[in-house]
Amino acid sequence: MNHIRRLATMLSNMPARLQTAIARGARPAPTRRPPRAPVLFFATPQLCALLALNLVVAAGSAMVTVNSVVYVRDQLGRSATDASLAVGAYGGGSMIVALILPRVLDRVSDRAVMLRGALLLTLVFAALGAVTAAGSGGWQ
Repeated sequence: MNHIRRLATMLSNMPARLQTAIARGARPAPTRRPPRAPVLFFATPQLCALLALNLVVAAGSAMVTVNSVVYVRDQLGRSATDASLAVGAYGGGSMIVALILPRVLDRVSDRAVMLRGALLLTLVFAALGAVTAAGSGGWQ
């Protein structure tokens, strides 16, 4: 019963609050200017490059997550257990890279590592797409 009273009070006060906001000159939400953050983001070349690198990493991760089962079961003709082992191998490889990367970054700049990694991911997935599109699955 207490909840019903609170809801009734809130609904009865809403028109008064709305009238006050309109009287103060507050603009309704649809007529507000869009936020400037995306405009500033895309106007800064360094941030655009960072967005492109993030897109490469996200595409690579999505490709592995989505297509691991497809490649293992359809292209290689293996079982569901082997598909889980393939995903586990991907996770293990990620852990190895995470452990090795700090030592690499002591000798090489962050930017060089990220650009080379993005190029490598792009080339590997382009080759994988070409082999898959060829239909023969050349590794069989």
